[in-house]
Amino acid sequence: MISFKSKNSQSDFLTDEKVLSSLAGLELLVKKTVEGIRGGIHRAATSGSSVEFSEHLRYYPGQDLKNVDWKAFARTDRYFVKSYEKEARLLAMNILDCSGSMNYKGSRTEFSKFDFSKIISGAISYLLLKQGDSAGAIFFADDILSTVPIDSRPEHLMFL
Repeated sequence: MISFKSKNSQSDFLTDEKVLSSLAGLELLVKKTVEGIRGGIHRAATSGSSVEFSEHLRYYPGQDLKNVDWKAFARTDRYFVKSYEKEARLLAMNILDCSGSMNYKGSRTEFSKFDFSKIISGAISYLLLKQGDSAGAIFFADDILSTVPIDSRPEHLMFL
């Protein structure tokens, strides 16, 4: 298991108040639609029933009458169907290089490339789990060294 403790500080990265407060206002969003069956904050590739109203569509005979917007009918004397945007959860896998080249440290820092990649991976995982998405990890060098399966429970962050 990989720890997020730095060599310079005894405080754990995941409980550092400064780090967590700097991440508090951030969200990870995807630009493209997401395929998924569980509800979340990302726009899904399919439409469906949700709390997020999308648009009115023209009603065609044979469609289910429960979806007719009767208020719109009262105003326009035409039938419209409410369309909703389905939301999906993002399933993300962090992939970390654990090869020897990641031990490189620049002249102006005490942290290696691997230290930075752990911090960034932890921050991304924290944001994903905070917003209800799922995260996992794969650690590799020449071959896969270890994997952490995808999960969405908040306590899963400690495994990541």
